[in-house]
Amino acid sequence: MEALTQENRALRDRLAALELRPVPDLSSRAPVTTNAEDPVTQEEFDAFRDEVREALAGGKALAAELTTGPEGFRDQVAESLTEILRDEAADKVRTWQEERLERLDETMPKVETWLELTPSQSDQMRSALLAQYDREAELTRRWEAGEDPVVLGELKLSDREAHLAQLELFLAPAQFESYSVSGDSGGK
Repeated sequence: MEALTQENRALRDRLAALELRPVPDLSSRAPVTTNAEDPVTQEEFDAFRDEVREALAGGKALAAELTTGPEGFRDQVAESLTEILRDEAADKVRTWQEERLERLDETMPKVETWLELTPSQSDQMRSALLAQYDREAELTRRWEAGEDPVVLGELKLSDREAHLAQLELFLAPAQFESYSVSGDSGGK
C-alpha cells in the first residue's frame, strides 16, 4: 500500500510539473510522412497502431490497468489490504503464542497452586499445555494458509475437546471441573 501511495505521489508531482511547462507552438509542425511522394497509408497506420497496442498489452502493469479498470484496481487493492491485515493478525497471534510459551515457567506455579496439583500432575499439565499450544500453532498456520474458516472452527473445537480429554486422564474430578469451567486453557 505504501508503494502505491509513493507511486501516486510521484505521478502527481510529475503531472504538476508538466502542467507548469509552457505549451509549445504547434503551428509550425508538419505531418509525418516517409517522404513527400510516399505518405503512410491508413492501412499502414492501422497496422502500426495495432502493433503498438499489442506491445503495450504485453507490459504487465499497463495491461492490468487497461484490462481491469477502476473496479478491478479497487478489487486488487481490497484483496491486498485483506492479505496485509491477515498477515498482521497472524503475526500478533504468533507473537502472543511465543510469549505465552515463554511465560509457561511463570504460569505453572500459579496453575499448581490454583488446582492443587501434585508434582506428577504438574508434569502432565505442562505436557498437556505444550500439546495444546502446538495444536493452536498448527491452527494458526492453517488459518494463514487460507483454509476454510468453518473447517478451522470445527478443528478448534476438536482441539479443545482433545485438550480436555487429556486433562481428564490425570486430574481429579474437582480439579478438572475447576479448570474446564474457567474456560482457561492456559491456567490462571
